[in-house]
Amino acid sequence: MFIKNHKGQMTIEMVLILTALVTMSYFVLKKFDEEIEPVTNFVVAPWVTVKGMMESGIWKDVDAARKEHPNHWARMRTVEGDNP
Repeated sequence: MFIKNHKGQMTIEMVLILTALVTMSYFVLKKFDEEIEPVTNFVVAPWVTVKGMMESGIWKDVDAARKEHPNHWARMRTVEGDNP
């Protein structure tokens, strides 16, 4: 059986290569566990502000962004009435 259409072949191969590289890098970094902290900070640190943006729509860390969310309790109520 010969397949004439090879669409997606390169994509499949790139995904397999990426999977192999990520797996090998994981085992290499696990071997040098004491040196893994800079790599962890490089990967994890940006997600603090991204998580705040995903949860609250504000580019801040999660705790600060939650307080500035439009539906936060402190921002929902007002002590002033409407002036007609």
